[in-house]
Amino acid sequence: MALTLTFIACSGEDGEDGLTGLNGINCWDLNANGINDANEDTNADGKWDIKDCQGTKGDTGGDGNNGDNGNDGINCWDLDADGINDPEEDINGDEKFDGLDCQGADGDPGTNGDNGNDGIDCWDLNGNGKNDAEEDINGDKEFNALDCQGADGNANVIQYTEDVSDLANFSEIPFNLIDDLGIAAEDLPNYTFLFYFSVGGSYVIPAPNKFNFNGYKDIVVFYDEFSGDGSYEFLNHDGSAFNVIQGIIDEIRIVAIENSVVINKNGNGDVMAQLKAAGVDTSDYYAVLAYFGLKE
Repeated sequence: MALTLTFIACSGEDGEDGLTGLNGINCWDLNANGINDANEDTNADGKWDIKDCQGTKGDTGGDGNNGDNGNDGINCWDLDADGINDPEEDINGDEKFDGLDCQGADGDPGTNGDNGNDGIDCWDLNGNGKNDAEEDINGDKEFNALDCQGADGNANVIQYTEDVSDLANFSEIPFNLIDDLGIAAEDLPNYTFLFYFSVGGSYVIPAPNKFNFNGYKDIVVFYDEFSGDGSYEFLNHDGSAFNVIQGIIDEIRIVAIENSVVINKNGNGDVMAQLKAAGVDTSDYYAVLAYFGLKE
């Protein structure tokens, strides 16, 4: 007896959609009321988003372990990188191994620049490139450096003149070598001083000296070598003070000669002796000026 089974497939209709699920709760909605409450704007940026869901910052972690030391570098002079100071690596031969052995050889010389413009000769006073007659300063009919030499200077010879013509009935004229001549106190001993006075605006007389006014009077000069204080004093023969009327003495004049000036000229430190040997009459004010190239 034979048994036969027959399967018949049946296709039913789709079922209805299920109900919509409830909305999820935002991560910042702390009370799950679905409302953006003010206290839920955690970062206070006026927005409600995932930035309000970040937790507070944790404590800073501890320092990590130190890394392994790197390999030693190679010194710049270690040409074969073997870490040994080989003789041939002492490039400059100073028996030291340092950065000086790492300098390269000098490069080739650069090309020469263009020639500059010709300079102006020192005697070419107007810069016209010509030898003008007035530029032969020393009159030797040649134009060379000898025409460029200035006159001898006299920085160490000082002349001082003070107008005293407005003084009347005086027996003393004070001065100070430091203030009046500008010589430092410590340098005063290095100078020789010549003193003069002008009479009646016509001639200059050295001091000390004698002065004829109703009989001869003595004019003496005193000064302190350390303080510089000094004075011209006018005395009767008995040493008493003599009063000079206005208009007799016009000026006092002082010439200060640094001892080295005459030493350099003549090789001797005695200024007065050397001036005499040079034929200079130190009682003649103008002869002294002429010797040192000074002008009144």
